[in-house]
Amino acid sequence: MLGDIRDPEVMLAATRKIDVVVHAAALPGIHLAHYKPDDFWQLNVTGTHNVYQSALKNHV
Repeated sequence: MLGDIRDPEVMLAATRKIDVVVHAAALPGIHLAHYKPDDFWQLNVTGTHNVYQSALKNHV
């Protein structure tokens, strides 16, 4: 599936009718956070939260 981890609706659709989620989307290294802190937060924190909430809602 192609989509943006920062979009809760995309994540909700991506976690339907599946058994397992493997989340590997991230900006690696906290040292990169100072370049674009908003992007770092949105991808690493908000994106992870979206994956978690979607998996929880879809009983994954």
